[in-house]
Amino acid sequence: MSMSEHEIRQLDQEYGRVEDRRQERLTKPHTPGPWRTHINSLNFADGVYAGDTWIADLDCATTGSERAANARLIAAAPEMLEALESIESAIQGLKLDPALKEATDHAWEVTQKARGGQ
Repeated sequence: MSMSEHEIRQLDQEYGRVEDRRQERLTKPHTPGPWRTHINSLNFADGVYAGDTWIADLDCATTGSERAANARLIAAAPEMLEALESIESAIQGLKLDPALKEATDHAWEVTQKARGGQ
């Protein structure tokens, strides 16, 4: 059974996306997302997972609602970093209003901190 050119292009594109994700995992120092909260048998958020990898233990928080809020924030971290990096890339080289420049400079500082910089 032979494949059509369209099917071959689709496979090439999918392979490219898989390869891009593999390269991203090799260059990012943190566990790749998506991350999700773990709800225990008592219906409390007690941690964060990435697939089968345990990322964070939240048993130290004082209340169930605080644990749940912390878990949601931690679980969203990879997506927030990705969003900040996308914004950073999109506005690079643009002349910005001073208030927007200040906000983007802050975003840049935060992404550098998340990447392990100062």
